[in-house]
Amino acid sequence: KMNFRSQILMRLGNMFKYVLPYLILYRFFAFVIMPKKNHQQSRNLFINEAKKLYQKEFIKWFKLTAEINPLLRLFRQVELDIATFYVMGANTDGVWNEKPISMKIVVLPYWYQTLLFKLLLLSLIGAALYAFYRYRLKQGLKLEKLRNRIARDLHDEIGSTLSSISIYAESAKRITAGNQKAEGILTKINAGTSEMMEAMSDIVWAVNTGSGRFDDLANRLRSFAVKQTEAKGIILRFTDNKDIPVVALHMEQRKNIYLICKEAISNAIKYSSCTLLEVLITIEQHRLLIHIRDNGKGFEINDTAATVSGHSFGGNGIKNMKSRAAEIDASLEIFTMPGNGADIVLSLSLKKS
Repeated sequence: KMNFRSQILMRLGNMFKYVLPYLILYRFFAFVIMPKKNHQQSRNLFINEAKKLYQKEFIKWFKLTAEINPLLRLFRQVELDIATFYVMGANTDGVWNEKPISMKIVVLPYWYQTLLFKLLLLSLIGAALYAFYRYRLKQGLKLEKLRNRIARDLHDEIGSTLSSISIYAESAKRITAGNQKAEGILTKINAGTSEMMEAMSDIVWAVNTGSGRFDDLANRLRSFAVKQTEAKGIILRFTDNKDIPVVALHMEQRKNIYLICKEAISNAIKYSSCTLLEVLITIEQHRLLIHIRDNGKGFEINDTAATVSGHSFGGNGIKNMKSRAAEIDASLEIFTMPGNGADIVLSLSLKKS
C-alpha cells in the first residue's frame, strides 16, 4: 500500500521522467516501494543497482510500475496476517492478468521459539523452584530436630551433672559442720551450680523450637519475677495473661528479650531498694513494648561510658543489654533519676517478625 508521500513521489516521477536524471527518479521509486526508516539499507542497494541501467531502460520500468498501480487495489482491500508473495504478468499485447498468482510464505519458528518448548521451560522452572522449596523445608526440619536434640542432651547430661555437684556440696557441708572456711567454699559451689543450672535451663528453653510464642516467654518471665520478688517481699504487678499479645518470635528474639528482661528484673530487686516492681507488656503502632518499672532509689547514667554511677547495675550491665537489643533490631531506653525509681523500656518492631 502506497502512503501519501509515495503517491506524491510517484506523480512527480511521471511528470519529470523525461527531464530529471534517471538516478533521481530511481531514488523517487526507491522511496515509493521502501518508504520506512528501516528500509534505508535496502534503498541504498536498490539505488546502487540503478547505476547499471540506462535512462531508457529505467523509464520502461517506471512506466510498467505506473501501469500496474491500478491493479494494486486488491492489496489495499485485503488484510493478510501471513506474508504472501504475488506474481503478476502481461502478454505481448500489454494486457495484464486481472488476478495475481499468490503464494503464502510461512516461516517456521526455531525449536526454542515454539509453544511446546516454552511450556516445557516453564514446567522445568516451576519444578526447580518447588524442589528448592522442599529442600529448604527439609533442611529447616533437620535443623529443628538438631536443636531439640541438643536441648534434650543439655538438659539430661549437664543438668544431671550439675544437680549431682549441688547434692555433693550439701552433703559435704553437713560432714564439715563447724569448719566455717570449708562451709563457705561449699556454699559458693552450691550457689554457683544453682546459677549454672538456671542459666542452662534458659539456654535449653531458648533453643527449644516449641517455645516460639511470646506468651510462653511472658509466663517464664513471670515465674522468674514471682520467685525473686517473693523472696524479697516486693509487690509485683505483671500484665495479665489475657492481655499478653499473641506474637511469634524466632530464637534470637526469644533469647535476647528474655535475658534483657531478666537482667533488668534481677538488678531492680537486688539494688534499687524498691517495694513495687511492674512488668507491663503492650503493643503500640506495630511495636512490642515491655516496661520494667520500679519505685526504688533510681540512679544516674553516664551516657558517655554507658555505666551507672555508684550502682552495681553499672559496669557492662547496660552495655550488654543494649547490645542484645541491637542484635534483634530493638531499642532499649532507660528513664531514671536519683530518688525517682527507674523505667526500662524495650521496644521491638513487629513488622519483620
